[in-house]
Amino acid sequence: LFWIENEHYTWTVFGIALAGAFLPRLPDRLEGWLTIPDALGLALFSIVGAGIAVDSEVIGGSLLVASMFGVMTGAFGGVIADVVCNDVPRIFLPATPLYSVCAFAGCWVFLGLGRLGVDEPAALLLGATTIVVFRLLAVRGNWTLPATRA
Repeated sequence: LFWIENEHYTWTVFGIALAGAFLPRLPDRLEGWLTIPDALGLALFSIVGAGIAVDSEVIGGSLLVASMFGVMTGAFGGVIADVVCNDVPRIFLPATPLYSVCAFAGCWVFLGLGRLGVDEPAALLLGATTIVVFRLLAVRGNWTLPATRA
């Protein structure tokens, strides 16, 4: 009940609800811009997941397993966001621009640079930048993996 002590949260939600009521097409116009925070979230959670996994004694320092954990962590955040918005998770739809592939590439950049001795903040920044740039380019260019036959 933190919002009781912080009235500005209530006013913010009230303002958004009012804007949504009077400007019903505004969310549709803003949807394209949501790609940017989505890519940032994918980068953040993927890199953090990979970092925690590689530091774990359970996986024995395996970069492959750590990168897979990073991809799962990042992609699951997108799935949760789509479910909360009452949408079918985009990652499960055919012909969706690259998502997990971007996370996988960025995790490898982060983990590889870490293994080469690059300091962690620089490796984190370069890995996250790889994910964000790769994802935004994939969306813009509609880069997809080839469809498989069922």
